[in-house]
Amino acid sequence: WLSWPVLFLILRGSKRTRAVIVVGSDVLLLKGRLGSNKWALPGGGIKSGEQPELSVLREIKEEVGLDISKSSLIYLGQQYYSEDGIGFDILLYGIRLTEKPSIKIQKKEISKYCWLPVDQINASNSNGDTRIALRTWNNTQ
Repeated sequence: WLSWPVLFLILRGSKRTRAVIVVGSDVLLLKGRLGSNKWALPGGGIKSGEQPELSVLREIKEEVGLDISKSSLIYLGQQYYSEDGIGFDILLYGIRLTEKPSIKIQKKEISKYCWLPVDQINASNSNGDTRIALRTWNNTQ
């Protein structure tokens, strides 16, 4: 729980990105070293003056080592997310790949990754913003 005050200060009122990276029916999920220990999507904070599209691409590169082209991004929209007193805007993007790429996680922030079928992602194993993003993705497909 030591991480909770830090997360509160970092996240509240911020704009963040999330990427739904899909291969077939599987979604790339991450577990961070801080936070709830539930599965989450790649993404993170938008730096001052940074375009959201470039932010999500930077976060994907930093967290899992993937070089994704801007033209591969599918804009899914923006959602406000709030849980346990922390609220922030999420800009959602989708990326459909034809095969599972080699993943190289950034070990400072990310503890592990997996490819999980969409129908196995639920409240007991994933963050709320992850489920919002996946619902948005499913509604656009």
